[in-house]
Order: sequence, then structure tokens, then C-alpha cells
Amino acid sequence: MINYSISPKVDMKKKDGSKKYYANLQTSKRMNLEELAEHISAHNSKYNAGDVYAVLSEMVMCMREFLLEGYSLQLGKLGRFSVKMGSIGEKNFSDFTAQNINKLGVKFS
Repeated sequence: MINYSISPKVDMKKKDGSKKYYANLQTSKRMNLEELAEHISAHNSKYNAGDVYAVLSEMVMCMREFLLEGYSLQLGKLGRFSVKMGSIGEKNFSDFTAQNINKLGVKFS
């Protein structure tokens, strides 16, 4: 189950400092790859946790490789992974360089 709390935050669209209430995700636990492999292995799998871990580890390396190549990865019904980017704007096209890129991350949808 996804848990959340509710807290007030200043409404940035209004100058009067009024607040609105927003949901805040409450993470219950962070699982690592080894724990995920153990969990998958325990689901009546004919593969042991070590085999599952090896496949998942390779998947993570391949996903990173493909994302850095600019691919978007659709993982079945789980969702799509792609790279997200942020940059500092320039007034002139010719002034923009790779140095203007200041954020890279993974987008999940």
C-alpha cells in the first residue's frame, strides 16, 4: 500500500502567502537488488536468488547503457524509463554549449 501524509505548503501562484495542502509520499522501506532477487526467488521460482540477482544485475547495467545512448525503455506493464535533462538557458543559440546542461536523471512513467 502507498502511504502518504498531508502538509501545508505556500501556494507559489499567490503572492499573499496563502497555503494549500499537498500529499507527501511516505516510503516504508528501500529494497536493494539482493533483496529483490531473494523475493523473486521465493515466489515458487526454479531459479535461486543468485541466478535471479545475476540477471537483474545485468539488466541494470544494460538499462544504464541504453539510457545513456538515448533510448527509452518500456518494461512491460511496469512502465517506461527514459533520460530527463535540465539546462540553463541562453539568449542566443550560438552561446549554448553542453556546459549549459546542469541536470541529468532517469524519468519513469
